[in-house]
Amino acid sequence: MKPLLHEDADEFERKLLGSASEQESPPPGARERAMAAVGLLPTAPGVSRGPASTSAGSPSGALAGLALAAALVVGGTVLGVSWQSFDSSAGAPSGARAPSNASVTNDSRLGAAVPGEPSDHPAEAPSTPVAEAPAAPSITPDVLPNARPERTAAIPSARRAPEPAKVENTPPGRADDDALARETLVIDEARRAAASGDPKRALGLLDVHDRDFSPAAFAVDAEVLRIEALEKVGRTADADRLARAFLVRHIEGSYARRVQAVRDRIAGASAPDLR
Repeated sequence: MKPLLHEDADEFERKLLGSASEQESPPPGARERAMAAVGLLPTAPGVSRGPASTSAGSPSGALAGLALAAALVVGGTVLGVSWQSFDSSAGAPSGARAPSNASVTNDSRLGAAVPGEPSDHPAEAPSTPVAEAPAAPSITPDVLPNARPERTAAIPSARRAPEPAKVENTPPGRADDDALARETLVIDEARRAAASGDPKRALGLLDVHDRDFSPAAFAVDAEVLRIEALEKVGRTADADRLARAFLVRHIEGSYARRVQAVRDRIAGASAPDLR
C-alpha cells in the first residue's frame, strides 16, 4: 500500500485509502458491485455470474477497485464544482441567446443599436414628405423672343364720324351783352365812315347790321344813317322814299329833324329844275 500512497494523490484520496487498509476484507461480491456501479462490468438482470476469480478475494484486488471508485467519485465532484463555477461566472440568463452575425450586420445597416453595445451610427430621422414642384410650362417656338411674328391681315379702320362742335352754353344775359357790344361796334364804324366822306363804306356796314342783328337795338340809328348815306351817294329818290316812311313813324325827336332836313335838301336841289 505504500507505493500507492506515495503517488500523486490528494488528501481525500489518501484518507480513503488509509481507512480501507485498516478495515477487514470486503465481503464477497463487493468488487463486482463496485465495477458494475462505475460501469466497468455491466450485468443484465437475471444473468448469474460465475464465482469470482481467485484474485477478487485477495486484499490487493479489493483495494484496487476501491481506489478506482474513489478516483471516479472525486473526478465527478471536481467536474460538478467546475461547471457550477463556470455557470455562476458567466452571469448570462439561461434563455439568452447571442445574436448571430447576420442579425448584427442587418441591425448595423439599418442603424439599430445592438443590445449591450454602443451605437456608432445615429438613428436616421424620418423622412418628411417633399411637396411636388409645379410642372414647368410648355414652351413653344411662338413664345421665343426671336420668333417671327405672325402676319395679320390689315383691317381698314372705320372712319370715325366727326364729332359735333361743342356749343358753349352761354347764359342769356351774357349772350345779349355780347350781341349788343358787337352791334354797337358796327354802328359806330358806319357812323365814322359817313362822317369821313365814305358813304359807300357806311352803306356796306349798314347792310351787315341789318343781316346780323334782327331785331336790332340800334335799328333807328341805322335807318337814319342809311337815309343820309343814300343822299350823299346821289340816290336821292331812295333817300326821299325812306325819309317819308320814317317821318310817318317818328314825328318828333332829334332823328325826325335830321330826316326832315334830308328831305328839305332833296327838295331844294330839285326846285330850280321845276322853274
